[in-house]
Amino acid sequence: MRDYRVSDEYLCAIEDYGQQSSEFLGVFDAELKRLHTLRPFGSSGIRKAQPVDGVIYTFPHLANSVKDGTPIALIDAESGRELARERSFVLPEQIVHLPRNGMIAVIGGLAEVEFRDARTLTLVWTCRPRVVIDPSGTIEPVPNDCIVSKAPRGAIKPLHSLAEGPDGIVRMPLTSPHITGVFEINLATRRFQLVPLDPGPDDLGFNGGFTSISPDGRWGIRESVKLQLEPYERPQSKYGKWFLVSRFFEIWDLLGHRKQADITTAPQPVLVYDRSREEALSYYGSLRSGDGPRGLWGLIGISRKKKLRHGDEDNRHKQRKTLIGERQRFHWEPDSKGVWLVRRYSMMRVDLDGAAGPLIFPDHGLGDAQRAALQGRQEGVDLGVGEVHHHGTGCELIRSVTKPRPDMVRFDFYNRIQDLPLPYSHSDANGPVHSFPKLKARDIEAQLRALIPVKGWTQSGVDDALVDLEARINAGLENLASGNGLTFIFKLRGTFLDEWTFFERLNKKGLVNVSLLRDLVTAWCDAQGDKQWYFTSDETRAAGPMSGALACLAQNDDRCHDLLRRYCLTRDGEHEIYARDTVLLGFIKRSRLTDLDTLRLAIFFVLLREQDGQFSVENGKVVYPWGELGILPAARSFMKPDDFAKVVTDEAAHWGRRAEVIVSEINGLVDMLNVSDPWDAKVHSALRS
Repeated sequence: MRDYRVSDEYLCAIEDYGQQSSEFLGVFDAELKRLHTLRPFGSSGIRKAQPVDGVIYTFPHLANSVKDGTPIALIDAESGRELARERSFVLPEQIVHLPRNGMIAVIGGLAEVEFRDARTLTLVWTCRPRVVIDPSGTIEPVPNDCIVSKAPRGAIKPLHSLAEGPDGIVRMPLTSPHITGVFEINLATRRFQLVPLDPGPDDLGFNGGFTSISPDGRWGIRESVKLQLEPYERPQSKYGKWFLVSRFFEIWDLLGHRKQADITTAPQPVLVYDRSREEALSYYGSLRSGDGPRGLWGLIGISRKKKLRHGDEDNRHKQRKTLIGERQRFHWEPDSKGVWLVRRYSMMRVDLDGAAGPLIFPDHGLGDAQRAALQGRQEGVDLGVGEVHHHGTGCELIRSVTKPRPDMVRFDFYNRIQDLPLPYSHSDANGPVHSFPKLKARDIEAQLRALIPVKGWTQSGVDDALVDLEARINAGLENLASGNGLTFIFKLRGTFLDEWTFFERLNKKGLVNVSLLRDLVTAWCDAQGDKQWYFTSDETRAAGPMSGALACLAQNDDRCHDLLRRYCLTRDGEHEIYARDTVLLGFIKRSRLTDLDTLRLAIFFVLLREQDGQFSVENGKVVYPWGELGILPAARSFMKPDDFAKVVTDEAAHWGRRAEVIVSEINGLVDMLNVSDPWDAKVHSALRS
């Protein structure tokens, strides 16, 4: 499961199945009962799905070009029926519902916004909110028909997020560090303007810009570059010094055009391991009001980063990012009465007056290393940047925050929902956690193109299934595959088995037909043809389709060298390593290199790993698998040195244009030879020549 969103009535999840990545949209009721499993965009997958008032807005995971457009679909959550479909031309990144205007906003990657009718998806207006500021400080809008990529130098663009205010005005705050302001978009008049906000006389003059806006469009959060530093009382590392670092944010009233409150984050341990980083951290910790230039000094030629800061400011800013990290997000409650600051392992609620609640560490996001680091820690001190090297699940992957009732906050994590009572305390942090039901084959049976019926666990039942699968492969993989996903599912009465489970059980039940398995794997390799299919690997095994059948064949046929070689040459070596490192390597080790064919296969394995970009390092040196497999001792036992050298060079030559990639592997073999030994000396001479 990749992503999910929640509304008051329905939840939807973007789900994977086998090698079909992000293709399915699961729709659930408030009790997490599955209502529908949809596949609105086929093999393109789903990038975002947003349920609102009984409908779901969604668009594909793989966006097309701006010219071709990206489909956007509107789906009825109760019936699963598609109500409307249109194409967006802004490379959509997110969709925001604007109920007061009866529209949705489709926000594109270049800060373009399409405003569409919420019920029909008909395009109403495309807005490109940008302005330029001339040397005198005059703010001028960029014409809306100006292509974004050709906007004038100095163009200011907004945050890739917006919200609709109670007045119906859509607001998009600025991310610029050198001007505080917000774009106001009037959909009635189809005009926008930049409203500068006065940061006051105590402002530093440069900040991190706005990072978040509340759902009601009234509140924005702006980051300050200033830091608060304290010594951290813990054993100092031999690699540097530890400090406690707190960051500062501001809550702004975007309707009243004023700053509302300040936010100070929980202190976080930071390891500073060289003098330049310590100086950069100290610089931001020593900033005071009025430090740094004021006014619009950085806006002229703003696209040239070197003009944004004086002297070493650019380098200091990079050091600051490296040290304190960027792993924190703000998630607003739907009534905009509070906001949650979320880091990798912690959450903290902040009221609109800046008052912060306790630091909470949800237990499901912690590993043993995180729990150990929190033992005996001063209350209110967060886990630090680089303090714990073994990552837990973390809680930063929150999709949204809702309130199912006034005294309850619901967090929508990556694959679970957790409820937290209000008023809350540390003891509430491990409140009820609800997990989504996992997508099963029966949920998508009608959509599985590679579903193979099995009559029963009999020799004839299994043989008929393999013959059926071979015939379907011979008819063309395009009839079975979905994009780069192909998941073989075997159905036996009411039971669904994935490929690996099916072949494992077939093997255990003694129903292996080696001849049919050879025909099946041969058909698979033949079907690759010139197209050279590359399939998404199974996440748990890093395995491609038909590797389950290959593993079964390798366990039952000691003369399948040719098919092992053929299959491994057809798969994606970057992701599908199961066939190479489990099936092929296991076969070689079981065979013990007692014959020429297996020795050739072992050499092929060594060169294949190198071609795939896989290698091992031990004590700072590359370790070659020639020694691990015992190739040299085996060759010495039954081969002449010239014959062995010829086998190695022949195998290397089979890679054609990629031969240069494996030169280092051959050199590794040469380095292992003992030139004082006559057999080794002859191999050394032959390979060097």
